[in-house]
Amino acid sequence: MSGSGGGGGGGGGFGGPDRGTRCAQLRFNTTVATPQPQAVAVLSIGERLDVVLRPGSGGVPPVVELRRNDGTVVGGLLDRLTEVLRCLQDGFRFVAEVLLISGGAVRVRVQPA
Repeated sequence: MSGSGGGGGGGGGFGGPDRGTRCAQLRFNTTVATPQPQAVAVLSIGERLDVVLRPGSGGVPPVVELRRNDGTVVGGLLDRLTEVLRCLQDGFRFVAEVLLISGGAVRVRVQPA
């Protein structure tokens, strides 16, 4: 099963529909954006994090957060953001499995819940 071609292709922001990937087939590895040191300190390899949409308000765009089961924010998600946002807004759910912890950096695999 060879890789997902195309990655990151052009696209316009949050606006138009992104029909490139179906939500149920969306899987990718990424590094957690803005990891929170206190949350990272207690993470474990294999731990599953919730991928949560925090709606924007007052001109602030929505944010996709990665949270532990207790609600603690571990960090954010930037890769494939347009697709993930569309899917979350449509009610689809994802989890992010912790693959690697190196210092303050965290790699996860995002996949359907």
